[in-house]
Amino acid sequence: MCDGVFKELNTFTTSMHTLAARGDLCGLREALLEGDTVVNATDGPHAETALHAASRAPDSTGECCKVLLAAGADPGIRCARGSTCLHQAAHRLNACAIEATLQHRPGAAAQALVNVQDDSGRTAL
Repeated sequence: MCDGVFKELNTFTTSMHTLAARGDLCGLREALLEGDTVVNATDGPHAETALHAASRAPDSTGECCKVLLAAGADPGIRCARGSTCLHQAAHRLNACAIEATLQHRPGAAAQALVNVQDDSGRTAL
């Protein structure tokens, strides 16, 4: 898995990533409303998107994931180790983030996302 959002909060250079990693829903909405952020931008040494970070955040409701997905975040983007946000959510046992991601991509698209293998050959579920 892509390591250490909680240990490396200070390594993110964009506010979107930091807010998502913290599970800061209000801050994330505000940043998106300001419109000067790129929702699918990668950041940090692991080339993660804000959705990767939100999938591991202590946001037990998955609301940060829902907000990012609604803003156009692509759940199929892989980090430097080949994992998607679904891999991240499953690794942290974040059922709400898993549900939010799969509901965003219903049917065959959800099935395809579930079957994506990371660089170690593991699927998310």
